[in-house]
Amino acid sequence: FFIFLLLASITYAYDPSLVTDKYTYAVNESIFAVGSVKINVTAISNVSVVFTVRDVSDAAVSTATFVTNSRVQFNSTFSLTSAGNYTLVANVSGDVVKHFIKIKSYSKISLSLSRPSYTSGAAGTATISVADINGGGVSGQSVTSSIRYTNGTILSSLAECTTDSLGQCTTNFTAPSVDGSYILEVN
Repeated sequence: FFIFLLLASITYAYDPSLVTDKYTYAVNESIFAVGSVKINVTAISNVSVVFTVRDVSDAAVSTATFVTNSRVQFNSTFSLTSAGNYTLVANVSGDVVKHFIKIKSYSKISLSLSRPSYTSGAAGTATISVADINGGGVSGQSVTSSIRYTNGTILSSLAECTTDSLGQCTTNFTAPSVDGSYILEVN
């Protein structure tokens, strides 16, 4: 009979993870990214992680190297100065994980109406304000809006407007012909 002895080196792949505190940010808003590295199911410390931020054309916007700490994590707080879609990449000895975020040119959209309520068929005006993270108006933003039933179905789309130097624009509308509650949605 024959006896075979098979010797093989066992190599383990790193299993990096990476998350952010949210997926959508405004230009210059702080982004907090945190990650960890595991081998099998065990988190490990003292591992080098190359952290890269890439833009939509896959060009590196920034790169840094971190080492997992005693809590077996690495983290970074940073901001981006241009709107767009970005990919965050954590690379541990060739084992890679990617995380996607979106940077918008504004932080907040607010809406004010010419009156608190409207009768059926009445004319109304909506003033939309678009602000950055410091509360300053963002000019040149195209804003679309619509009136929806409370179940989410669109009743009518309103005219698009573009924000002025103060970050504001107005659009006119006609209240629905049937009394009830409606949603005025702004994007």
